[in-house]
Amino acid sequence: MNRGRDKLLAKRREISPPRMIAYALGAVIFLLLILAAYYTIRRTAARMSADFYYPFLKAARGLENSYADGALLMQNNKTLAAALVKLQKENFELASGHAVQQDLKQENAALRRMLRLRKKSNFVPVFAEVLTRDPMTWNEQFVIDRGSAAGIAEGDPVVTSAFIRSMSVPTAVLIGRIKSVSRHTAVVSTVLSPDFKLGVTLGKSRASGILEGTGDAAAPYSLLRYLPVKTRLADGDMAFTNSYSGNNPPGIPVGEIVPWADGQPGREQDHLYLEACIRPFVLPDTVRFVAVYIREKS
Repeated sequence: MNRGRDKLLAKRREISPPRMIAYALGAVIFLLLILAAYYTIRRTAARMSADFYYPFLKAARGLENSYADGALLMQNNKTLAAALVKLQKENFELASGHAVQQDLKQENAALRRMLRLRKKSNFVPVFAEVLTRDPMTWNEQFVIDRGSAAGIAEGDPVVTSAFIRSMSVPTAVLIGRIKSVSRHTAVVSTVLSPDFKLGVTLGKSRASGILEGTGDAAAPYSLLRYLPVKTRLADGDMAFTNSYSGNNPPGIPVGEIVPWADGQPGREQDHLYLEACIRPFVLPDTVRFVAVYIREKS
């Protein structure tokens, strides 16, 4: 008996490697077939289950819709109108809240830029907000919420913060001058107003002239007049405030030269002087926060 068992063990040891590989492959294939059958049966069972429960689920949803429709039909016109008004009010409140949020973001950015303004020479900025605008002179003047109580006087320059092409950080740009003052408010004449007059100097040619508003709503530009006839003008040359017009800190950017309709940067007037067209860096109708430069008290 021991001899037969030894023969059987010896026979098992004699199984060749290819046969062992074949057995292993067969086992793997068998497992894959079982898994495939399991997933197939599972998908089939899921479809059968869904189809089986569909009539019940559909009937329940149909009853729910019928009940809702019936309840809606039982409501009178007054109740439905009130519900519609309520929904419209909620929609308006959501839209208004979104608009307010966007406006607050813009105000925050504008205020951050304004706070970067520093004093110039012996002038310090007084920050203010636009209170009102006259629809008839929207671009020409507006009222701010600071006045003589804050040290503001007639003729003081009014600036706002903006990015301009040649500078990488926000800078103060001129948008007008104080026209009249009360204790707590002041009227600002913008660079587009016919009341506006200010001495400015060009950056490249260093020529000086008088900047005047035109009051033309269709053409938001100012005229730089009384430039010397021999001045060499160039498109894009920037105009800056100078110290010739009273209490104005020099060096505040005002605008840049743009060509006339004939493509020339300037035109001659009576062979006496040149005129140039100046485009402001900021249009006054887009401004909400400003700063007024006043003389620092000694």
